[in-house]
Amino acid sequence: MKYYGQNRRPLYQILSENLMSGYASIAKPTLNQSEQIDVHVAITLSQIVSVDVNLHQLVLLAWVYLSWRDDNLVWDVSQYKGIRFIRLAPTRIWVPDVGFINSIQNFEFIKEVSLIHARVNWMGVVSWTVPVLVRTKCDMDTSHFPFDTQQCTLVMASWTLRHVHTYHMQQVQGMLMASHSINDHPEWFLVTSSHSRKVFSPSPSLSFSSLHLHYTFQRRSKG
Repeated sequence: MKYYGQNRRPLYQILSENLMSGYASIAKPTLNQSEQIDVHVAITLSQIVSVDVNLHQLVLLAWVYLSWRDDNLVWDVSQYKGIRFIRLAPTRIWVPDVGFINSIQNFEFIKEVSLIHARVNWMGVVSWTVPVLVRTKCDMDTSHFPFDTQQCTLVMASWTLRHVHTYHMQQVQGMLMASHSINDHPEWFLVTSSHSRKVFSPSPSLSFSSLHLHYTFQRRSKG
């Protein structure tokens, strides 16, 4: 159902314009500028694209879920006839500059990022889910070929680690997952997955964290 404000303009449009009025996407999304930003992360592996044991290179297709709070994207539901959610282009709002820091290249999005809108609720909680192609280096051992098992770790963290964008990254409980299609690869299949978090504190008042995603892949038997 569409709700209209003055001059028959959709309230959804009015809300979007009001939120964006004076909004600066490069500014830290907290009212207290010394406050640390909690970024929640979840990963769903979708496909093993390739495993190159000669180049020690792994390519994975995954869905990355990011969530954080933006104090500048809060509104009173009663003023907008109960509208509780809105979708905004990530190019218009602040988004965390997190990525796979041990990838061969930067984030490689499957499609133009601006086409995938972020979901924002009335309390300022932003949820953004994007598909990403990850290319990373792994130390691979083929001494047990053709019965070898390979282990690889992806590391997610902020690219800048600037004080203005201090992140406290957290893995969403139970959200390190793999879709059913992950094991469609003709030569390799996923055996186990786990994660850990490391915290680096250069000073008592400043800390950064990174997520380490551990995967074990096994070569399929030819028999």
